[in-house]
Amino acid sequence: MKIAKIVAGLLIMLAIYSGLLWYSTEVKLVTIGEKVRVDKPGDNYYLVFTQDDQVFMNKDTWFPWKSNSEEILYNLKDNRTYVLTVNGFNLPYFNMYKNIIRYKGGWTVPIIKKKKSNN
Repeated sequence: MKIAKIVAGLLIMLAIYSGLLWYSTEVKLVTIGEKVRVDKPGDNYYLVFTQDDQVFMNKDTWFPWKSNSEEILYNLKDNRTYVLTVNGFNLPYFNMYKNIIRYKGGWTVPIIKKKKSNN
């Protein structure tokens, strides 16, 4: 009976966590600054830094099913602008960042200078 309660509690926590991940999914327009590989024993992932000082993780995950982190990393080019679909939580102190799920784009966005007024 005690094991059944523990299993039920774990399933409830997993359901809550999955729901929070689903709820936290958002779309971001970013320009890629730099990409870094992080190697830890039993855990490898990539950090993607943007030009406006945001940090995203690019990691294969079970939920939602994502197994193309290397492909995403290869296709994200520095100084290009992308629309990223990300989910998760941003807690840098615990090395938790929003994970890149999908991307679109790769545009080179020109810098637009404001015209000086003659006043």
